[in-house]
Amino acid sequence: YKLKFKNGQFNTGGSYFLSGYREGDFVYNIGMNYKVKKVRFSLNGKFENITPAYELLRYAGNHSYWLNSFTDQQILNINGGMFYNNWNLSTNYTDIFDPIFLNYFGLPEQFDGVTQVIQTQISKKLEFNKWKINPSICYQHQGGLNIYRLPEWVGLIDVSYNFDAFKSYNYPSLAEVGVKINFNYNYLYKNNFKEFNYV
Repeated sequence: YKLKFKNGQFNTGGSYFLSGYREGDFVYNIGMNYKVKKVRFSLNGKFENITPAYELLRYAGNHSYWLNSFTDQQILNINGGMFYNNWNLSTNYTDIFDPIFLNYFGLPEQFDGVTQVIQTQISKKLEFNKWKINPSICYQHQGGLNIYRLPEWVGLIDVSYNFDAFKSYNYPSLAEVGVKINFNYNYLYKNNFKEFNYV
């Protein structure tokens, strides 16, 4: 469902699996964006139920072993953003209920609980003639069960140059070359695992 109004828009929708391997799974989303003069705001939310991957529940082999008793995960996500003059400030909040992850030994495991990930990012688009520079920086915080290897700070600089590759042949053909530079700070990961019993 979508509703447009002056300077903004509201939408909502969802889906439900009635049969098949993912029977009972669902996704519901809701969102809104609104513009005040030159500033645009957005707010979105999504809640979903996800059946574990088929391979996790049906795997059998000689090299690895884990209990194939995973239950559904529920994921709640809320994100918002503010956009002005090529500036983008956004935040993203995620709750994962009964998360499935790969443990220290590279084997899938499921925790009975909730983990949260909060991400806040600011970015800017810059253009100088044929040059484009897009720097961004993101701060991440992990709460609840600390099971994901996430760097606390993540930075990205995307630099590109646009040119006409076949100008001498009178065929307009724009090309772009560039480089992306990533950097990150300390990881938030902590060794919070339970004791393991393997056969």
